[in-house]
Amino acid sequence: MTQKEVLFISYARADGRDFAARLRERLEREGLVCWQDVVGMEGGRDWWGQIQEAVNHVEFLILIMTPAAMKSATVRKEWRYARQQGVCVYPVIATAEFSALIDDLPRWMRDAHFYNLGLDTDHFEAGMNWIKFLNDLRTRCDVPRVPFMADDLGVFIPRTEEYDALLDLLLDPVRQEPKAITSALALKGAGGYGKTTLARAICHDERIQEAFDDGVLWVTLGEKASSATVQDQLEGLIRVLSTDPYTSSTMEAAKTRLRELLADRDILMVIDDVWNADHLHPFLQGGERTARLITTRMGETLPAGARKIDVNQMTGGEAFDLLAYGLPGEAVEPQRLHLRRLAADLMEYPLPIKLANGILRERVNEKKQPLDRALSYVSDLLGEYGLALDNRQSAVGAALRASLAQLEEIEVERFKRLAIFFDDTDIPVITLQRLWDGRRAQTELFCERLENLSLLLRFDPAAGTARLHDVIRDTLLRQGGSTVPRQGMADEQRYGVAQSILLLPMDMYLKTGGGVIDWQREFLDRYRTPGPNLFLKENARPVARWADLPPDEPYLWDALAYHLIEAALGDELIATVLDLRYLAAKTHIRGAYRVEADIAAAAAYARLNARPQADALDLLERSYRGMAHILARCERVQDALVTLHVRLSHLEALKASCDSVELELRPHLAQDHPLPDLPQPALIRVLAGHTESVTSAAYSPDGRRIVSASRDRTVRIWDAETGETLHTLAGHTRSVNSAAFSPDGRRIVSASSDHTVRVWDAESGEGVNTLSRHTAEVTSAAFSPDGRRIVSASWDGTARAWDAETGKWVLTMDGDTDFVTSAAYSPDGRRIVSASRDGTVRVWDAETGMPIRTLAGHTSSVNSAAFSPDGRRIVSVSDDRTVQVWDAKSGEALYKLTGHTGIVESTAYSPDGRRIVSTSGDGTVRVWHAEMGNAVHTLVRHTAEVTSAAFSPDGRRIVSASYDRTVRVWDSETVQTPTGHMGTVTSVAFSPDGRRIVSVSGDRAARVWDAATRDPIYTLAGHKGTVTSAAYSPDGRRIISASRDRTVRVWDVDTGGAIRVLAGYTSVMSGAAFSPDGRWIVSASQDGMARIWDAETGEAARTLAGHIGGVNSAVFSPDGRRIVSASEDRTVRVWDAETGEAVRALVGHKDAVTSAAFSPDGRRIVSASHEGTVRIWDAETGEAVRILEGHADFVMSAAFSPDGCRIVSASTDRTLKVWDAETGVCRATFYADVPLHCCAWSPDGRQIAAGGGAGYLYWLRWVE
Repeated sequence: MTQKEVLFISYARADGRDFAARLRERLEREGLVCWQDVVGMEGGRDWWGQIQEAVNHVEFLILIMTPAAMKSATVRKEWRYARQQGVCVYPVIATAEFSALIDDLPRWMRDAHFYNLGLDTDHFEAGMNWIKFLNDLRTRCDVPRVPFMADDLGVFIPRTEEYDALLDLLLDPVRQEPKAITSALALKGAGGYGKTTLARAICHDERIQEAFDDGVLWVTLGEKASSATVQDQLEGLIRVLSTDPYTSSTMEAAKTRLRELLADRDILMVIDDVWNADHLHPFLQGGERTARLITTRMGETLPAGARKIDVNQMTGGEAFDLLAYGLPGEAVEPQRLHLRRLAADLMEYPLPIKLANGILRERVNEKKQPLDRALSYVSDLLGEYGLALDNRQSAVGAALRASLAQLEEIEVERFKRLAIFFDDTDIPVITLQRLWDGRRAQTELFCERLENLSLLLRFDPAAGTARLHDVIRDTLLRQGGSTVPRQGMADEQRYGVAQSILLLPMDMYLKTGGGVIDWQREFLDRYRTPGPNLFLKENARPVARWADLPPDEPYLWDALAYHLIEAALGDELIATVLDLRYLAAKTHIRGAYRVEADIAAAAAYARLNARPQADALDLLERSYRGMAHILARCERVQDALVTLHVRLSHLEALKASCDSVELELRPHLAQDHPLPDLPQPALIRVLAGHTESVTSAAYSPDGRRIVSASRDRTVRIWDAETGETLHTLAGHTRSVNSAAFSPDGRRIVSASSDHTVRVWDAESGEGVNTLSRHTAEVTSAAFSPDGRRIVSASWDGTARAWDAETGKWVLTMDGDTDFVTSAAYSPDGRRIVSASRDGTVRVWDAETGMPIRTLAGHTSSVNSAAFSPDGRRIVSVSDDRTVQVWDAKSGEALYKLTGHTGIVESTAYSPDGRRIVSTSGDGTVRVWHAEMGNAVHTLVRHTAEVTSAAFSPDGRRIVSASYDRTVRVWDSETVQTPTGHMGTVTSVAFSPDGRRIVSVSGDRAARVWDAATRDPIYTLAGHKGTVTSAAYSPDGRRIISASRDRTVRVWDVDTGGAIRVLAGYTSVMSGAAFSPDGRWIVSASQDGMARIWDAETGEAARTLAGHIGGVNSAVFSPDGRRIVSASEDRTVRVWDAETGEAVRALVGHKDAVTSAAFSPDGRRIVSASHEGTVRIWDAETGEAVRILEGHADFVMSAAFSPDGCRIVSASTDRTLKVWDAETGVCRATFYADVPLHCCAWSPDGRQIAAGGGAGYLYWLRWVE
């Protein structure tokens, strides 16, 4: 077929032939092109190949559902292949007994729509679904392929015992469906014993493919796998399952996405060649219907409860079959005894037998040598090359030498060089061309020869890759390569590079010498100076530095660190990693996680070999990790390079790296002061992975794990030291509001908005109990100190106690008049404290459920309450922004802790009772002295409301949870004193002389800063709501601010005192600005008005009315004759400042306009909008001049530079962009860690100030 057909008709000839033929004829009358075997098949050609070709060219497979079709192996094979190719399968009912067939259908088909066209084949159009059927066939089909990732089977000799045992564990023998898999399955055996081949054969078994009808997945890890390798494999599975391009900046995000994709799918996942349990773990999470088949040499890597099948040496018969594979049958029988004896000499070990078989096939089939002579030849060679009885290793070595004897000397040298590559690596053919300096066709022919001799594990011409068996690689290294001893796995697993070198000082390594070092260097030199026979087009250009590797280089981006270390070029690796160009390029091409692995490898080498750059690399490693999530957002390599520079240039140890790229960055934005979102001293780690707000976080009793709850409906268990996700607990159907460990650490309890409390096994992540009695959202749950009880709080106005073992309800504490927000036991378990939205804290008898006392004093909802470790105190927090400490016995209020500027969400004592931690909607975590009541320090790094915080068992760490979707771990003893705003910065402006900056924020304050030193000068306090705007007067002697408290205030710059208050508004004030002569003030309000005031008297002069939505900003033109306003009504309006009359409306924005301003010459206007664009207008005509596109979210502010040549814009997409005002080209992008809400140029145009979430102010320098 040359054109794409529409549909393929699949049927059983026994009872569906007539129905299929009549349906085809009817569909063709409708103009639909059909393929049916009776008209499409060609005689003399392979029938299944023709069917595959036909399916490859259609969008739909129509399945004629008859009893015989359901029993036909061919029909099932057709629909299975169609799903693997992404073809829509439409079942059509063609029998009156259809209902009897349903139970025998695979699960995916039972859930499909069945088309009922009737059984009258002369009148299909009368059928119930005929019109829908035609419409569906005329609608483009878009379904994901059912993945099948196993390689071609190749040579396989059935190993009946192991094969049948595996089938029995995977399949239900009655229905041929997957068994309920409760644990992983494993094939365990020594290298070269055929584990991978056996796993591959299982995947190709049609019974397996039919049972696991949502796909077969395959990942290979290998001995030298690293965290980066694992993430690569995770992302590969995600792309296969979702068909969408996918990269993630974190392992946690990849694991989360894979769990989502595995949900409710019948899938077989093979995890091949596992050496490390930590690398295996990410693939074991989620997918209750996913069976995992692991192959490994080491039983200790397997998860608890894994069902293990040992794969040992072959039986005599199996070994004979493998040795005789592919040999002429008539020649084999007379030599049966000789073949059996040779198989026995090779210890019935599959790998050397395959090598011997490769030699025999070549000599008998290709060179036409009689089998007896070929056998004698092979036996003599093996004896000559050291075959020893009862020595498995000598069998491999001798067989390998015998195989190599079939090659020319130059071919042997080429083959040996394959030992330079990682274990279990698919080596691109183009990379082998570099290695061997050969042409493509020559390289592929040589790979085919090696595969025929079984010297390659696999050569895939279609994929353009080759793979060497890891046992053969190890043998090559032992026989003629590196003499460096292997010394364990720990560092290799950590850094993803060759541990043999990392574990030896460099001088000791150099003494070992060996050909492998030379081979490695020759290979790298092929990139620096490609050989004369290398026809690789653009890829063949010389690489002067590793940052210049082509973006599409298929191999070396991921393997460079390994090859440099193995080539004894560790110092070159250090120089490469300290090259910001390389870091930027690899970040953009391969992702931040792979760059972290390179930096770690260079840092490990530097430490072990006492290199002077060790400290700089350690600093780079920490700094890069802290900015990885920002780098992942960069759209271009240049953006990543600028981001690296701006976030590292303040570090003296990395100054040389930054200086070396300075000229290549221009134009760019540089830091003029250390950025506010750089990693802070107290912040130890960020745990990212939740996809919605995180509602709580707590340590396990031994401090080794952290549990978190989230609005994404999951509970996560993390490794407290590494930050890796250990388990994701899924089962709740709505937001999870709380999670906590049991006192022995074996259980976790979670509370959810789905009205339930769930108990989980903390080790396995499995659900244990569901406690259902509450009639509204459950806000918290916690164990009693002895672990025998659970107490929960709910919006149904009750707290309830439960038996932790049985899940039975024990008693109810009912007395609150509003939602109960939290409940917890006293340290002795005899009392329970609860907090309520009615503003009270109550203490209850834990045995009887009777109230003991009520603690009243908060003036708003109480969100959390907890006992001190000695049970003598209770601490509570409230929407009234306070932390209250009470005497637990008398109920007396002892003292109040104030300082939070937002509602206080949670609180807890330290284990020694000497400190209290609280969290707030102001984005901070505060630590207080429990006896004195003073603030010890404030932890500022979350970018949204902080919902929960708790101390580690030793009191040295604090874990916090936030609406910013992260969990953060802090050093509780590192003092941090915030000096900036405590809320989102909404506006920023320079003084006319550029010496000062004023900023305003959601914390109700306006702050004045020294523009040179960045030191705070004073705070303008008085507003009672968020301050939305601030600006200087033209003479710099006054500041004007607008606020959501419905006032505009004018301040004296010298004293910081308020001069006057412009009040009387009935709506929120959005902005205010002076006229160029300082005599007038224009204000913007959410009532849809802009107003002009006399700046001296504060009297209202005129009102600008015309907008039909809130006005977000209003400013004067440079000559003072015009005013431009921006509004929620999607328009920009120009007004006559003298009369207040509307001059014109600028229409074009498709969403709210957030700001508008004139150019310095007054001829243009720039506006910013929620639609994500910046627009430039002709101020005279109102015509749109240019649309600046590039932001991915609301643009909150835009302004011309003092010379009018550039525009700066700030967006909630967390970027600041500088544009060419004439061409509209984006000249530079700065990536922040928070949404940005405002920006301003300095009067000389050399600096930019920007503000945004978390109270952050960015001080940047424009470099051109």
